[in-house]
Amino acid sequence: MKCQFYKIMIFVIVIAVTSCSSNEDKLFRAINNGDSEKVAGLLENGVSVLTTNKNGLTPLDIARLRGETEIAELIYEQVKQITETDIGKILKGKFINDLRDLKEIEVQRVKSYNSYLLSNEKLLSMISDDKRISDDLILEEEKNFKSHQILIKTFINKKVDLIDEIEIEFNRLEYSSNISVSDKRHIINVNIMFNLSSMR
Repeated sequence: MKCQFYKIMIFVIVIAVTSCSSNEDKLFRAINNGDSEKVAGLLENGVSVLTTNKNGLTPLDIARLRGETEIAELIYEQVKQITETDIGKILKGKFINDLRDLKEIEVQRVKSYNSYLLSNEKLLSMISDDKRISDDLILEEEKNFKSHQILIKTFINKKVDLIDEIEIEFNRLEYSSNISVSDKRHIINVNIMFNLSSMR
C-alpha cells in the first residue's frame, strides 16, 4: 500500500513540475528533442526566441549546437522579424544619407560594369574577325575593368562601415545582447541590401 502511495505521489509531483514549467523551458525541451512541430507551435503562440537558458544560451544557439537546422531556421526567422523593424527604423532614420550614398555608388558600379562588358564584347568579337586588336581597345577594356573593381571595393567597404555604425546603434536596444553578432550583422546587411534594391 505504501509503495503504491509513493508511486502516486511521484506521479503527481512529475505532473506538477512539468505543467508548471514555463513556455521558454518547453521551447528549450522541444529543441533538445528535435521536435520542430512543437517548436513551431510554441513560436506561433508567442514564446520568446530572445530568452536565454541558465547557461546564457538562446534557443537559436541551442538549435545550432545540436545540429537542428530546420529548427534553427524557424527560430532565426523569428529573430529576424523581431529585429528588422528596429534595424529599419535606425537605417531610415539616422543613416538615410549613408544609404543614399551607397545607392549612388551602386548605380555607378552597374554603369561601369556595363561599360566593361561592352569593351570586352568588342574584344571577343574580334576573335572571329580578320582584324588586329589596337592598344586603345585593350586600354579601354582595362580602364573599364579597373573602374569597376574600384567601385566594388568602395561599395563593399562603405557597406561594412554602415553595418558597423548600425550595429552600434542597435546594440543600445535592451534585447540585442541575446542575438549573436554574426546574426545581427547578417540581418543588418540583408536590410541594407533590401532597401537599396527598392530605392530609385
